[in-house]
Amino acid sequence: VLYKEKSPKLNDVLLTLSGCLEFVTGLLSPFMPVKCAEMAAHIDWKIQMPEAGSARKGRPIPGGAILFPAVEK
Repeated sequence: VLYKEKSPKLNDVLLTLSGCLEFVTGLLSPFMPVKCAEMAAHIDWKIQMPEAGSARKGRPIPGGAILFPAVEK
C-alpha cells in the first residue's frame, strides 16, 4: 500500500491519540469520535486489512481494517 508520509513526530502522534482518548472517555459524547478524527486529520495513516500472522499492532477501526501510524520506529 502506497501512501504519502508527512513524518510527524512520534510524540505528536501519541499526544494527539491520548488527547482523543481523554475526550472520548471523559465526555462520552457520540460526537467526540468525529472531533477526534478532525484532530488527527493532519496525520497520514496507512490503512491495511489484518493479515494472518501479522505481528504489527495497529488501531482497529469499524469494518475490520486496522490503522497503522505512518511513522515507523
